Amino acid sequence: MRLYFSGALNLDLIYEVSSKGSIDVISSIIKRKLRFGREYAVEQDYIQSILCYLNDNEILRYKGGGGSSANTCVILKQQGYDTAFIGSCGQDKEGDIVLSSIKGTDHSYIKRAGLTPLCIILILKDNRDRIILVFPRGGSKTSSMGQSPYPSLEPDFSIHDFLHISSLTDIKGVSFHSGLIRRLKKGAILSFDPGEIYASFGYDAIRHIIERTNILFLTEDEMFLLFKGANDPSPLTILSLMNNEPNVKCPYHNSILYNTPILIIKRGKEGASCFWIERREQGRDTQGLHEAYERALRLNKDEIIDTTGAGDSFDAGFIMEFLRGSPPPQCLRAGVSLASICLKHWGARP
Repeated sequence: MRLYFSGALNLDLIYEVSSKGSIDVISSIIKRKLRFGREYAVEQDYIQSILCYLNDNEILRYKGGGGSSANTCVILKQQGYDTAFIGSCGQDKEGDIVLSSIKGTDHSYIKRAGLTPLCIILILKDNRDRIILVFPRGGSKTSSMGQSPYPSLEPDFSIHDFLHISSLTDIKGVSFHSGLIRRLKKGAILSFDPGEIYASFGYDAIRHIIERTNILFLTEDEMFLLFKGANDPSPLTILSLMNNEPNVKCPYHNSILYNTPILIIKRGKEGASCFWIERREQGRDTQGLHEAYERALRLNKDEIIDTTGAGDSFDAGFIMEFLRGSPPPQCLRAGVSLASICLKHWGARP
């Protein structure tokens, strides 16, 4: 069994920001009001002005490889799984840093061209609130987001493989991922963490991915963005939109528990919930909705250094226990535990 991952490959720059005044300055530079807890795709024209201000006034705490799916990939590689990454990064020194950060993972499905996307992460010193600015660097002729930013070489998946995807930086990424999952064999498992960027496109834009998804990770904000304009969707409604193929089972075990879609709602400081429906022999038992909840570990204020990548670490912990055949409460517990470790240091990878 091989674990495949696909999503953005960024160079992360994490700055500790001394006051909200600096956030106001950056808001004025990009002509956009920034809110804590949000992620923004920003035009590359603003990169130099923002970096000049931050380097003159704030502290750079971390520089290294990033990207949601890549962060999850690194953690599972550290646990001994056979991993491969599908995506693209620049033919530049930033790209060299990014690739060295996923050492040991199969790079043969990574296309190198143009410039590596940057991700500037602002952490407020007082309360550790966070803002993420993603720069696809897609406006120049040398950009990695040009005419063909994604790899043409794609894996020949087997029914025993596992694919985890997270968002790329624009709507073209949805088309790439839609094509990628069409290559999945029946029985292969798809895990999906859309993040704010894909969620902001709305359900119709990514429905083909969700309809194939076996494990869906959402935050409460992402759930609102995904189904904007609609009444709050119930877990049962979301599960009904996912992959309801009755023959999907984890390659490591045959538990009926995983012969069903699984929805995880990440609730930040409040922990996380998991929803699933057990199946009967003759089909889906719509009365059998199950829920598990795991409270977040309580950390002292001075223990929380950086929230970057905590959700990606959660995904890794959940997936790891899922592959071991653990029940949802144990999967949630592993996710919350790994996320809490990530909070205690700079950067997204514990």
